[in-house]
Amino acid sequence: MKWRLWKFKHEQERNPDMIRLDADWTRQNGVTRVRATVTNGRNTPQRVEIGSTIDGQVWAPRSGPLGVAEWSGARWSGVVPPERTRGVGFATSAVPSEDPVEIVSVERATDRVSEEGAVLAELERSSPPSAIVVSDP
Repeated sequence: MKWRLWKFKHEQERNPDMIRLDADWTRQNGVTRVRATVTNGRNTPQRVEIGSTIDGQVWAPRSGPLGVAEWSGARWSGVVPPERTRGVGFATSAVPSEDPVEIVSVERATDRVSEEGAVLAELERSSPPSAIVVSDP
């Protein structure tokens, strides 16, 4: 088994000192694990969208039987508070040939959410406990 670790740093070209994306990946037993951090150097919260550049299926993290709300396909979208860092990660069976992730968009996060999809993404996912779900005979 070979372990490979590549360190990538990608900074948004418009504002190189404001939003920073750092990523690395490891590969073992046919699975690539990608880890990234997004740092917001601005003094306002920023909604950041990150996309995978890997040509292959993205296996986003799961919370129980459901996927994490911030993930949609091969993209993560979340709010990074002022002068803070957030971590993001996923797995895939594909091998990256370049930076595994890139910043797709950055915009100032507002208190008001205008899009239906964004409202739904903010809600916690839930399901009834299996102990109270009764199957019909």
